[in-house]
Amino acid sequence: MRLLLLTNKYPYPGRDGSSIAILNMIQGLLSQDIEVHLFALNATRVYVHPTQFSFDEPGQLYIKSMRVNTDFTLWSLVRNLFSGQSYHVERFYNRKFEEKLIDILTSRTFDVVQFEGLSMTVYLPTVRKYAPKSIVSLRAHNVEYKIWERWLAHNRSIISFFVKMQVKRLKKYEKAIAQQVDCILPISDVDRKEFVAMTKNPAKVQTVHFGLKVNNMRRFSNFQFGRKKIVHLASFDWLPNRQGIEWFLAEVWPKILKICPEAEFHVAGRNMPDKWLKNPSEKVSFHGEISSPIEFLLSGKILVVPLLSGSGVRIKLLEALALGMPVVSTVVGAEGIEVINGEHILLANDPQEFAHAVCLLLDDEAMRRQLSFNGRKLIEEHYDLTSIACSLHQYYKEFSDNRISY
Repeated sequence: MRLLLLTNKYPYPGRDGSSIAILNMIQGLLSQDIEVHLFALNATRVYVHPTQFSFDEPGQLYIKSMRVNTDFTLWSLVRNLFSGQSYHVERFYNRKFEEKLIDILTSRTFDVVQFEGLSMTVYLPTVRKYAPKSIVSLRAHNVEYKIWERWLAHNRSIISFFVKMQVKRLKKYEKAIAQQVDCILPISDVDRKEFVAMTKNPAKVQTVHFGLKVNNMRRFSNFQFGRKKIVHLASFDWLPNRQGIEWFLAEVWPKILKICPEAEFHVAGRNMPDKWLKNPSEKVSFHGEISSPIEFLLSGKILVVPLLSGSGVRIKLLEALALGMPVVSTVVGAEGIEVINGEHILLANDPQEFAHAVCLLLDDEAMRRQLSFNGRKLIEEHYDLTSIACSLHQYYKEFSDNRISY
């Protein structure tokens, strides 16, 4: 089987959740001896120097990328106001990228063309025209309109009017695309329900979880008494991540310090706002982008995921569970992951309850050990990369066979 993967970023070396998800998807496809052709839109704002990368898998991997400026500009925003199009998607269209895509599509045949994320479906008409026999799938990392719908519920800024208009357009576009692609591969069962509701066709919507090679990952072992270090790791160019930390610092952190004054909070990730770095809160350390995310996670006692809006799944949370990291999260932060409150993780939405859960876990070594064991076991049983990739490969083969039979 030959598959073309279209992405809105160059995924290597995996500096954020979506990049890691793309890399793991590639690794999973290769494990099934699928020939993978990656064509990445390398956005100027998060440009990565193209580096060849490979996995110890049997399949063949071919990589191409093109630098494209997708930056927000005042002129593009004003122009979009009168276009009726979704700006979230429209800004990823580039004529030269499309021309190169046409070259790729006409140079060989592909059994599958897989869009990684909604933004790349701006090239769906091109794919349909030049690869009419290919299975066209959407790998949905999120239900995109849901992210911004939830963001609006917790935000009243000067850009809210523009975002509200964009949510309406995005929702309309996402529903239309869901009808037009051959199949949809949401990252969670929660998102699957949304896409089934859009399409009224359960057969074309197949959950494909984010997969991990758990046996290759280290185990968390920082259980003994010591520093009460709380950690959080995210990419802060994504507004819901900023929103979550600002809520945590304003509403939760003061309550934690009252209950547990020796606690300390360490935050790492790229594109942090300058105001955080210039005006840190009491006993809070901002580390910016770090070279070893896993080492950073393992240095803490617990991980917090204070997310108020979003969709899909939190890749960093899945990685933390695979490491055996004790976690406190909001319900939205853990949405789409098959966790049970009190068994794999502690869940809390109210600031007081969140603070209480954090302090309880900091002081209870036995609970930390139990959550650690159960969390890693959950990932081993339900999020194994090879098993997930095998199921996806089988789904594509059955889809192709059913097409031929008709």
